[in-house]
Amino acid sequence: MRLPGVLALGLLIAPCSALAGDNLFGSFDVSVGLGGAGPALFRDTADGVLEDTSVFEYGTRLGFRFGQADLDPHRFGLTVGYHALARSTSRKLGAVDPQLVYATGDSLEIQAGLGYRVALADAGFLAPDGANRYGGMLGSMELRKAFRPEDGEMPVGVTASVFAEGVLTLADPVYSTTFIGARIELAFFKTR
Repeated sequence: MRLPGVLALGLLIAPCSALAGDNLFGSFDVSVGLGGAGPALFRDTADGVLEDTSVFEYGTRLGFRFGQADLDPHRFGLTVGYHALARSTSRKLGAVDPQLVYATGDSLEIQAGLGYRVALADAGFLAPDGANRYGGMLGSMELRKAFRPEDGEMPVGVTASVFAEGVLTLADPVYSTTFIGARIELAFFKTR
């Protein structure tokens, strides 16, 4: 199962580095943000406990992208998120989401991500055999708008975004999930 991840990494980085040119690595941005998303698709594990389950993704994300949005038409980087996904009286489900990202655009960017969701589930969200049903291949699309000072002297700005993400659960595809939401981030820019 590790071979598809390695191939996806190669397919993402090779075109980005070829399109980027010589100056891509002379600038970057680092962002930290908070976001929330509602489920478009989520199937609860039948655990025999009759209790209400709240499903809403919320958490934080740290991102690092090479390039400068207003100068480089193609940028790539890495994001890592930590999210709470679902909870009830006796159960909790969370996730860690590392992703490789590719972004294109100016102050309004379209960003695509490919990664893997590591689900952090307690016993109530596990399968009867102990398998974790909520981890798997993660794909995301995001529309990001950056708000930066016009003069460019201050290296701090804010980005707001709407996103959709889907997880294909490899162990049991019936438990694949989709979330749609919004995020706001504080970004630090190093420009050239």
